[in-house]
Amino acid sequence: MPEPTLTPTAHAATLPGSAHPTNDVAPGTPARSPHPGRGLTRAAGIALIVIATAHVVGTMTSAWSGWLAGNLRDGTADPESVATFWAQPGGLAVPLALVGLLVIRMARRSERAPTYLGWVLLGWIVLCMTLIGPASGFTSGLVPSVLLIAADLRARRSPAAPVAPAPGGRP
Repeated sequence: MPEPTLTPTAHAATLPGSAHPTNDVAPGTPARSPHPGRGLTRAAGIALIVIATAHVVGTMTSAWSGWLAGNLRDGTADPESVATFWAQPGGLAVPLALVGLLVIRMARRSERAPTYLGWVLLGWIVLCMTLIGPASGFTSGLVPSVLLIAADLRARRSPAAPVAPAPGGRP
């Protein structure tokens, strides 16, 4: 099998038999074989970012003035303000968006997301839906979790070439 090469102008690895270079590959780095679930992985990352953004927009509040004045720190905030804090800036929207960005980056680099990511996300979503009911925003979390699981299963069942080892020798 011929060694993957780098295109001198784009600085992106071009895989043998592929007209599309992979992204985020430094010049001189061996190319990774694209995994079959790459598109599903990318879609899952986008879904995570959309969910995080919808959460922030959907929970916009006027409580910020009280929070900035210190009512959360001094204990004078009413229970609704405290609950709103945990739904918005203290919630999972920012970490969820960061996970989404990492998943998209992994897809661009032709890396599979860890198997546990989709399964743990699915378990968390099902637990929350069980506690609060299916008519909640948690239902939207089924989309990225199922996409991540499907991408992993597709990549594992594919006869594609193995992924090149990452720095440090781990695949």
